Amino acid sequence: LVKRDGNNQRIPFSAEHDPDAPARFVLEQIDDGCFRPAPSYGFRYQPPDGAEAVVVTARSLPHSDFASVPPFLSWFVSRYGRHTPAALVHDQLVRDGMAQAERVEADQAFLSMMRSCDVPPVRAHVMWAAVTLATRWVRWPTRLLLLAWGLAAAAGLVTLGAGIAAREPIWCVLALLAPMPASLLWGRQARAGLVAGYALPPVVLPALASIAGYAVYWLVEEGFRRLRSLPPNRDVHDHPAPVPFADR
Repeated sequence: LVKRDGNNQRIPFSAEHDPDAPARFVLEQIDDGCFRPAPSYGFRYQPPDGAEAVVVTARSLPHSDFASVPPFLSWFVSRYGRHTPAALVHDQLVRDGMAQAERVEADQAFLSMMRSCDVPPVRAHVMWAAVTLATRWVRWPTRLLLLAWGLAAAAGLVTLGAGIAAREPIWCVLALLAPMPASLLWGRQARAGLVAGYALPPVVLPALASIAGYAVYWLVEEGFRRLRSLPPNRDVHDHPAPVPFADR
């Protein structure tokens, strides 16, 4: 990354040992879906609020799957791209057992970093809403509220579909307004809930088609795998007949 963007604003990523040098993102694959920064190619992230810099190296981040995107959503956002630096820093910031408030701050930093990387704003906010959902899923009180939000979202999608099918504009309007009050179930992160609510219709329907296509592919792949595991079909005439016991 260059050190300045188009508005001459300082980009918060730089080389590991030189804050004035541009960052280079070189990674090595260590498993089917796992990567880590290559040795000697770490980088640092300097938060805009002047907080302590986050240095990402192979030692501090021994494994990462980039952005945790399910295969059926790869049409919308890939695991890697402009958001890769932000995803790597976020993976390092998020730790098992950390306080939820700290994780909320890490999620907010993720959004800020994606803006610095020029990730398209709609995609950036949807990805931010996704990591926020994961944060709120960690604790049972917020998990129950998310389950209630999920039921409300499903009801809203059904109402929207029924309104379109029945040509009932009132149903459609109610379904389109529903994400506003439902986002309150996300508590202090209601803005992420609002983004998630309005992202559902354009994201879920293509995702369902993707899931159906992937299911067909999986069945075909599994069928071929099982066929290849069958023992070869040998003709009995290819083998000599057993010798009678009396002739031995």
